Amino acid sequence: MRNRIENAPKSRMNRAIPRPSSPIVVTLNRPVTSAFTTSAQPYSPPPRPASRTVCSHSYPRRVATTAPQAFERFKTRLTLTTKQRDALRERRERVRSLLSDEWSIDTVMFGGSHARGSKIRPVLGRQGDVDIYVVLKGDERNYGGLLQPPPAKLLADVKKTLDRYLKTPKVRADSPAVRITYDDMIVDVVPAFARFLSDAFDIPYYKTWMVATPRAQQRVFKQLDDARGGKFKPLLRMLKHWKAVHHTIGLRSYHLETLAYEVFRKREIDDYRHALYTFFDEARSAVQYRWNDPGGSGNAVTDYLTSATVNRASLMFKRAAERAARAIDAPTWRQEIAIAPRCCSARASPPMRARESGSTHHGGNDDRDRLPLHEPDELRAGDLLRQPQLRARHSSDSRRRCRGHFDHR
Repeated sequence: MRNRIENAPKSRMNRAIPRPSSPIVVTLNRPVTSAFTTSAQPYSPPPRPASRTVCSHSYPRRVATTAPQAFERFKTRLTLTTKQRDALRERRERVRSLLSDEWSIDTVMFGGSHARGSKIRPVLGRQGDVDIYVVLKGDERNYGGLLQPPPAKLLADVKKTLDRYLKTPKVRADSPAVRITYDDMIVDVVPAFARFLSDAFDIPYYKTWMVATPRAQQRVFKQLDDARGGKFKPLLRMLKHWKAVHHTIGLRSYHLETLAYEVFRKREIDDYRHALYTFFDEARSAVQYRWNDPGGSGNAVTDYLTSATVNRASLMFKRAAERAARAIDAPTWRQEIAIAPRCCSARASPPMRARESGSTHHGGNDDRDRLPLHEPDELRAGDLLRQPQLRARHSSDSRRRCRGHFDHR
């Protein structure tokens, strides 16, 4: 019998070996479903990495949880990045190098919103623009005098110089600047001559000279920003973002900045929400008046206005003030979000009604506090106040519901 087992093939030997009387215990990292296993170690999944998903019971670290924090983050998103500032400086030096061979240049400097500190990042995929003043020396002033070509000829000559070196971008002479249109930005080259015993400049404006004061504008805006604790320039950038989103208002950027300068020249800025409401409430009447350049050039910044533009801007400022007041009066963010679906049909809040002097009717289908149901996106003028706060919402579903009303990214 023993010889038979030893000489048997392996398959038969395996069948001849008796099975153990006790079950086999198998330990794996997952539940065992084998038919002959009766016990296994309990399954414990490996630890997952910390998730950044917004949960209903907590906020992620980098999401603002209060309105002041949200406005601070919103302010940061509007400020130019280091890369964008470097690109602007690169274009400035590029303009200097293109013109220095044929023109006697005194200095090249930034003007416009970049010099005043109110320039924002491009909004909605639009091109950004920058003003570059090329201050020429006095021996180049052969225009605008007796028996001399008009100042507009200066722009044509500068354009000819740029055309010799620039082949790809579009170059166009349009008083008071020569515009270079790149793929990523628009550069306005402004030839200028320094005025005697002054920090102002003469720049060509068709057949005459126009006074420009970029240095004085930079100085007075910086003084007001310092007096308001560094909150005036960020407020300007928020207003310019609102204007870029609601572009049909028809106001020029410097006109909007001038209105803000006049409003907050005698008012403090403690909170961005209340400051924005104050501006919208004051601007709806201030836009109807004539305002001169705060830089002291003597030029009126409102000469381009028409009555239709004034009426439309006043209406949009009024609606912005009403919605800003509703957002401020909302005690919780849930009620604040609830303003969005009802903003076209809800009545004004009690504090808002108290501020309205001429309205005594509240209710009915012709309620004068209501907004039309067909209101376009350009007229949703209070959206800026709620945009930074929407970043702090802890429900992605609520953000999806309100994105069509508020989130202009």
